[in-house]
Amino acid sequence: RHQVNASLSHYADAFGHHDLKFGVELERSKTRDRDAYLPNGVYYYDYGGAPYLAYGYSYDYQGRNKRESAYVQDSWKVNDRLTLNPGLRFDHVHGGYPGQAEVYSANNLAPRFGFAFDVTGDHKTVLKGSYSQYYEGIFNDIYKRATPGLGDFISYDASACPSITAICGLNNLVEVDRTPNVLYKMDPNLKHPRVDESSLGFERALSNDVRVSVTGIY
Repeated sequence: RHQVNASLSHYADAFGHHDLKFGVELERSKTRDRDAYLPNGVYYYDYGGAPYLAYGYSYDYQGRNKRESAYVQDSWKVNDRLTLNPGLRFDHVHGGYPGQAEVYSANNLAPRFGFAFDVTGDHKTVLKGSYSQYYEGIFNDIYKRATPGLGDFISYDASACPSITAICGLNNLVEVDRTPNVLYKMDPNLKHPRVDESSLGFERALSNDVRVSVTGIY
């Protein structure tokens, strides 16, 4: 995966203190997933110690994944007791087989918000919580069946093979069944995988060295 990130931080005073951060990310990655039976592309199945059936199956998937992202977040200290952490992230993810038209594209907008409140005003008791949305990255498994690479599944009669201890040539195999590969079509309204997370926590300092905290996450 090749990725370039750039970010800019800015401090501001308006209705409290702000620590703003802006960023962009650019990702380009390529994947390859392949499997085949060796040496001649078939798998032999013996019955009672004699040649019986053979199967041919292979795949060679390749993908080109792309992502463009932008985000903004703020650590806003409203006053001495309350801090807010709003943020927003946008991801455009897309991908396909190299050299062909892309088969998958999604635009993901993810809001995030958190807070921390000093309950007693002595910096010893804090109530904090958050809500965030996290979208999965772009990866080939999402769209690979809509791209070339999967071979037909072929069944052979291998009873003409001379022995189970020697490689049987393809000229001794008789094809008895073939399941052709069919390219899937991607639903244009398919939603990209996402996690919604909410949390609420309580923390109390018992001394300078000891704190007790309880946090729940949904």
